[in-house]
Amino acid sequence: MLDVAMRTTCIHFQEAFGWRGDCSDCRLGLAPDAPKKCPPNCSSFERMQVRKKREVNGYMIKPFAQLVSANLRGADLTDANLWYADLGHADLTDANLSGAHLGGAKLGSATLTDANLRGADLWHATLTRANLTRANLTDANLRTADLSGADLARANLTDANLTDADLWHATLTRANLTRANLTDADLKGANLTGANLTDANLRGARLPNGTKHD
Repeated sequence: MLDVAMRTTCIHFQEAFGWRGDCSDCRLGLAPDAPKKCPPNCSSFERMQVRKKREVNGYMIKPFAQLVSANLRGADLTDANLWYADLGHADLTDANLSGAHLGGAKLGSATLTDANLRGADLWHATLTRANLTRANLTDANLRTADLSGADLARANLTDANLTDADLWHATLTRANLTRANLTDADLKGANLTGANLTDANLRGARLPNGTKHD
């Protein structure tokens, strides 16, 4: 028997217009009455364990945090709640962001080289011109994320959700995109040299040459 819990304790819950926004929904489309309780028969209910607020390297880690140019190299941000935080130009080299909640976060020009983002939620995050070289994005949620101009060379994107993601002119050389979901993604101008696209879903995606995949 599954627990009945508020949507905000479900890993599939998202707020479309901010932490205190009025428009909320279920990423799986299973709770049209969100943000009310999850259906008691929801077979995909997963309670999330989020560390709501904590201090790391002298920075307060919380939703809407202002962390522009912050030095978070090697920081342990496992399961951190950074929804809609501003991490523009931040240094997150080798940081552990596994399971972190970064929906709507601003990570433009941030450095995430060798960062661990396994299972992280980056729904609708802004990662324009971010450096994600060798980053681990296995099973990450990058749905509708803006990765235009980002460097994802040798990044591991196995099983990542990149539905509707903007990868315009992104660098994906030797990236692992095995079983990645690239449905309706924009890959125009992207560099996919040596990338592994085994079993990747490219339905409706705009390819590097500008044509649309059937």
